[in-house]
Amino acid sequence: MEFFASVEFISLVALLAARFALSAVNDSRFQSPFLWTIDRWLKLALFSLATACVLKFSLGFENFAASAAVGALVYFGLESLLFWLNISIVSDDDSPLFAPYSETDSAWRPEKKFLDMKRSIESRGFSKSGSFKSGIGREECKFFLTTFDSSDKKIRLSVKFVPFGKAWLNVFIAESFAGDGTVFRTEANFIPFGLAFPKNYDAARFPLETNPVRLLKKHESRVEKSGKKIAGLPENPLEWINGELNNIERENVARGFINDRYKASEFGKLTPEGKNRLWWDAVITAYFPTPGRLPS
Repeated sequence: MEFFASVEFISLVALLAARFALSAVNDSRFQSPFLWTIDRWLKLALFSLATACVLKFSLGFENFAASAAVGALVYFGLESLLFWLNISIVSDDDSPLFAPYSETDSAWRPEKKFLDMKRSIESRGFSKSGSFKSGIGREECKFFLTTFDSSDKKIRLSVKFVPFGKAWLNVFIAESFAGDGTVFRTEANFIPFGLAFPKNYDAARFPLETNPVRLLKKHESRVEKSGKKIAGLPENPLEWINGELNNIERENVARGFINDRYKASEFGKLTPEGKNRLWWDAVITAYFPTPGRLPS
């Protein structure tokens, strides 16, 4: 009875209620990376507090702060292990890391919020240049991508739809091509990457950004600050997308992050260093999703 009347129990119930309310609202309506990050920290705090309560009220351990710290470390360790196991599964399965895209009639979702998003992109002078799909063969595992080109042919915006349970996540990628061969890539992407881009890439990630128009402004600012002259876009979006994926794969094979296709059948697609890089990026993206440059 002492436990149920304690401040710790009230705090535990409050955290639990906050966590379930936030998760329910975000999953059903917003699909916000920021709210997912808050939810992840709430789960860590909930486990930490529950561990401290067990140690105090069941085992009589009075140092509540130390008990909570132990709980946080245990939770973080278990989740890190889960990240590692998921990466190992990805490395060992038969699907390619960089599956090629093919043309499709439509790659855009019909929900109102996505139609509004499309209109906001077109209002900035962008026009659709292609619709593509990729995946591992099953409908629920397919990725859909639509490209939009600016009216001056200096920016290509890719909008990807990634299945996430019953919802869809968006990944936005803006690219421009300098006359000296530099590829400026600015992406709004909450999905861990961990690998490297080719050396001619100037890539940055904004993991909490959810608005393509704001991402375009960030991209334009990055390109302007570089002072480089921007050339036109590649004519064929599909050839560029698949060529880019092949270039990224070759770069990471050369750096020892990905096994070539002969070794992959025996050792998995990712090398130990590649797994470590992806694991670390998964941890950082999950708990500290700050904007930053991507390695090249």
